[in-house]
Amino acid sequence: MNTLLVLLFAPFFIATAIPGGIKTMDVNNPKYLDKIWMGIPTINAMSNSSNYLVPAKVLSATEQTVAGVRYTFDLLMAETNCNQKNGNRSMCIPSPNAPTSTYRLTLLEKLWKNYSEYSAEKIN
Repeated sequence: MNTLLVLLFAPFFIATAIPGGIKTMDVNNPKYLDKIWMGIPTINAMSNSSNYLVPAKVLSATEQTVAGVRYTFDLLMAETNCNQKNGNRSMCIPSPNAPTSTYRLTLLEKLWKNYSEYSAEKIN
């Protein structure tokens, strides 16, 4: 009986201890909001929208230890009332009934090298 219990629950304990395993993060953790906002220019640079996009909601977030740490954020992005070419984005807020799109923002950080690299892709 003890052997059966060990075999049934072993995958749960092993999965949480595997180096390089993907961990789900709390999307409401303020620690990650700075990382997300630093990557928003990457999303806007590749978007086809003439208006600036801002995150309306963090849909999911994961963290994986690789040669550094890879963060992946799935974001619901909303169009604002600001044009992409407008330099001052501090007042950009989502327009009422703004069109939204989902983007995946990936950040690779190597803190010991003072290195961070963002990439983005439109999911839908």
